[in-house]
Amino acid sequence: QAVQVVRSGANQLYPGKDFYIISYDLLQRHPKFQECNGKKFEVVICDESHLLKNWHAQRTCQVVPVLEAARRAVLISGSPALNNAFELYPQLSALLPDFFTCPNAFGERYCCRDEWRGQVRFTGSVRPKELRQILSGICVRRSKGEVLSELPAKRWRTIPLALEVPSVLDSLQCSGLQEDDLEGQGYQSMYARVGLAKADLVADYIETLVDSSQDDKMLVFFHHEMVGNIIENKLKQLKVAHVRIDGKTPQTQRDSDVARFQDEPCVRIALLSITTCCLGLTLTAASTIVFAELYSVPKIMEQAEDRAHRIGQTKSVDVHYLVAHGTVDDRILASLAKKQVELRPLLDSNKADGALPDGALPAVRASARPLAQNAAMRGKTNAPQVRTVRSPALSGGPPIAREEKQVSAACSKKQPIMLSDSEEEEIRGQSSAIAPTMDDSDSDVEVSFDCGT
Repeated sequence: QAVQVVRSGANQLYPGKDFYIISYDLLQRHPKFQECNGKKFEVVICDESHLLKNWHAQRTCQVVPVLEAARRAVLISGSPALNNAFELYPQLSALLPDFFTCPNAFGERYCCRDEWRGQVRFTGSVRPKELRQILSGICVRRSKGEVLSELPAKRWRTIPLALEVPSVLDSLQCSGLQEDDLEGQGYQSMYARVGLAKADLVADYIETLVDSSQDDKMLVFFHHEMVGNIIENKLKQLKVAHVRIDGKTPQTQRDSDVARFQDEPCVRIALLSITTCCLGLTLTAASTIVFAELYSVPKIMEQAEDRAHRIGQTKSVDVHYLVAHGTVDDRILASLAKKQVELRPLLDSNKADGALPDGALPAVRASARPLAQNAAMRGKTNAPQVRTVRSPALSGGPPIAREEKQVSAACSKKQPIMLSDSEEEEIRGQSSAIAPTMDDSDSDVEVSFDCGT
């Protein structure tokens, strides 16, 4: 009786309730839910808080003020940063509004800055040790291995698909795209065309898996609707019982489809949209996962895999990436590897600070370049001013006091120094050039947390 679940914009918040449960979308569309009878909420809990990753999105602009106004705020996420360190800024700003006051200053400090289509954007992750020290004061993180030590392992394999017709393969080459263009219309068009070109081969591969085992269930992930249609038509021809869940599937039907897949032995395949079904579903009846298409966000791929790799799973989970080499799939694989290496030292405290596997170094070459540029600029500018930021009591104490160093306009618009490969390799040899930390001369912030009592 103390809980109200808000299900539509026509609802009103009843003043006699202690707890209100509402979706991000309803809160975004109806500002009236940001307070109850003119009073701010005492405690705000945000599940899947990584959905606030885009600082300019309407969702973030509506939710963050509610978090800042609350006396207590709790953010819950298994993957707080999906792509890069800058996606942490809205969440950190909501928890420590007086600590991070400027998104550009945060981006300049902890990310690689570049320009794309005339716009400044922040990518990658730098100074992971320093940022992780800040996170340690407000973040409690436990890995799946710590929570579910008995969970069987995941195994990955890449299955090459041969697009045998030369004219088809030539038309799918991505050489005309810009090197960092993974968002533009040219990439999206090529991405869809590659998915359609692979669809029949994917369907044949799924048929092989179905024939090789009469009992095992599998999850098949796709991104484009037409790709899902081709695979589903193949399953209907084979008379393989299956369920399909995508953005057009009503919520009530999703629940019944999940129950059918989990409980009915005859339902062999769950055909799923990557972006729609990467969260909230438990499909542990499957032990094989097939990605008909790739997706350039590593944490989305990981979350999709975890629909089967979660509590209740008793078998090892086999993950199959179906790849058409020589197409945009190669670029997506490289992007996935690059982002995984960048996020690893930031989110996993048990990893060596700034340590990169030898084989991964070429994949992060582009994002490591700004670090080398910073190292080359040392000695050419005045020593940075050191400031100390202290939090007397993060657990409910007085507001955070800080001495803010203004970021000059000239600094925010500075152009990077371009280095030759030989110059960059020379700088890489210096231990402090690649991974600046709290102790480096390039670090101008000393952060200390004194939580007191």
